[in-house]
Amino acid sequence: MESFLSNRYNHFAMYRKAGLLGKGYGSRRVIVVDDFKRDEDEREHRLQDRYENLLDKVERMEQETREVRAHMEAEKARATTDALTGLPNRAAYDERIAEEVARWQRYKTHFSVAVGDLDFFKRINDTYGHLAGDKVLRLIAKVVKLKLRGSDFVARYGGEEFVILMPSTGATEAHQAVDKIRQAVAKSPFNFHGKPVTVTMSFGVSESQEGDNEESLFSRADEMLYKAKANGRNQAVIG
Repeated sequence: MESFLSNRYNHFAMYRKAGLLGKGYGSRRVIVVDDFKRDEDEREHRLQDRYENLLDKVERMEQETREVRAHMEAEKARATTDALTGLPNRAAYDERIAEEVARWQRYKTHFSVAVGDLDFFKRINDTYGHLAGDKVLRLIAKVVKLKLRGSDFVARYGGEEFVILMPSTGATEAHQAVDKIRQAVAKSPFNFHGKPVTVTMSFGVSESQEGDNEESLFSRADEMLYKAKANGRNQAVIG
């Protein structure tokens, strides 16, 4: 456009110099062309400003969306994390067990559940105080998490009780894995204010079976936990 207007202007100037145009005609045409060129420039600037403002609005909206999404994810993480141990909590377990059961029902991919409970935890609280009990729970969480595979899931179910999900794992293999955790807990050097604290865990283990749902599978593992307690504690029982 600018090249076209410039050529037109040069032609007018050439014609006027050659005497082919009247004096007034050339001046009027030049003024008209200059006005048109100025209007086009102003229009382009306005369009450019509108375009840049639109880009700014889109960027602000995208940033706000990212902030809202991050806030929602942070809130969900807080809602599904145990504040004391940093492990997933009961709500997180409920979500995960539902996913595992749905996968089992659809693909028949076996998995196992282990329910673990600290032995004589009330005695620890009564003897050393609740701060000692909290310290023991945090250390137990670290030991259990360290001994599990990356694909396994552990949550603090409540109080001194923990629950472990082992995808694509049969009961025998799950029992072996849990027994290693049990031994690691028993050998861990727990102490509070320089005093050694004896800590052991009992476990109940159960593998998914035909017709299982979230409640039946957990209940069976929980029953095995009570059997381990009744048999003398500090052991893992399959059922």
